[in-house]
Amino acid sequence: MISTENKYSQLLDVQKFVRIPSDKMIIDKGLWEDYEAFKKDWEDLPLDNYLQNNSKFRYRRFNYFYYHPSKDILQVMEKVPFFQPAEDNEYAGGINREFPPLKKRTIENKFMLELIKFSFAQTPDAKKKELLDSPWKVEVHLVRVIASAEELGEPTPEGIHRDGGESGFVYLMNRQNAKGGESAVYDNDKNLITRFTLTKPMDTMIFLDPDVMHSVSPIHPIDPTQPAIRDVFLFGFFHEPTLKRPKKRILQNIDYQIS
Repeated sequence: MISTENKYSQLLDVQKFVRIPSDKMIIDKGLWEDYEAFKKDWEDLPLDNYLQNNSKFRYRRFNYFYYHPSKDILQVMEKVPFFQPAEDNEYAGGINREFPPLKKRTIENKFMLELIKFSFAQTPDAKKKELLDSPWKVEVHLVRVIASAEELGEPTPEGIHRDGGESGFVYLMNRQNAKGGESAVYDNDKNLITRFTLTKPMDTMIFLDPDVMHSVSPIHPIDPTQPAIRDVFLFGFFHEPTLKRPKKRILQNIDYQIS
């Protein structure tokens, strides 16, 4: 089980975003081994091939998941391209982007699955019965941003933006030799509301996507002879009442059925 010391769901409902420090996140001992294994999944992320100007600062794996809250079903979906409208992402929106899928060990990781369920429970949508009794699509990304003395690491090269769902989540998993990476939250007219930096593993940002916009400043290496690294677990919930539960499929010789 994953929980928090405070009732952040109430604050999220009021101000439309929350920052949760890592020391307020409570992870049961039974999930610690899975948590440590999950953090290692950032060590073999492929290069994001949709960066402009032959850049090499971002690495990623991605899948959509099917989630039915009241039935407690969280199941990875058939591999489909990632798409964002151009109005949500001016840098790489309006095109289908095909990223390598999550590893089998990742999609079966109990900590990750519990974190997704915990996260949905923090949202105002989790209090509405009609939304609990219908399917949701979950957009799941493992992202590593790397900076060097020669190249900035840009977590959000698209600048101020929204993700397009009902709610979004950013969990910092690792940060090494990095300065910068400041998160900023804006109203829908792009007026700054606040800035803060996620610095410790499990520092968290949650936002209601229709109500606020967000961005993250570039990272730079503290020691220019070594790379700067920022690893984040990103996902968002999209309410899709007609979404069909995936059938069991074999993709790339991997059984992707989770139930």
